Amino acid sequence: MNPSDIPLPPLPQELHQGSPPRAEAREQDEEVVMDTSGHQHTSQRDLYSDDQHTWDVVDLWEAASHYTPTEIPLTEVADLDRLLDSHCWSDGPLSVREILEHGDRVRDADLSYPIILTPKGCIADGCHRLVKALRTGQETILAVRLTSMPEPLPKN
Repeated sequence: MNPSDIPLPPLPQELHQGSPPRAEAREQDEEVVMDTSGHQHTSQRDLYSDDQHTWDVVDLWEAASHYTPTEIPLTEVADLDRLLDSHCWSDGPLSVREILEHGDRVRDADLSYPIILTPKGCIADGCHRLVKALRTGQETILAVRLTSMPEPLPKN
C-alpha cells in the first residue's frame, strides 16, 4: 500500500489558534513573531522556521498527508532537549495569561493526530501534543517524519 493512499484525519480545532490552518490566512498581513526555538506564530497563521526558511503549517500538513503516521519513541524527536529548554510559544517568558492558554491547549491536545517532524527529526508542528505526551507519561507519540520539506514561503 502506498503511504499516500492513507489519508490523515482532519486537523482538530485545538491544534492552532483558530485551527485547522486556513489557506485564507495566507492572504492576511499579520505581524510575525519569531521565538527562540525557531518557531514563528501569529494570531492568524502558524509558521515553522529553521532559521533559513519559513513554512506555513498548512503546507506542512499537506506534505504530511502523503505519509503514514507511525508511533515513535519520544526520544526520537531530535530537538527535544532544546525544545524543553526554549521559549517555544513566545519570544521570551510567558505571561500568566499565556501560560493558562497554553496549559488549556496542552490539556485539550488530541494525541490521535500526529506531530510533524522535519527530515532531520526536529518538530515542525505539534508542540502541544508533544508536551501532553510527556506530561501524561507516554513513551511514544504518533508522528510523521517528512523525507523532504515542501516549498518554503517566499522571503520578504
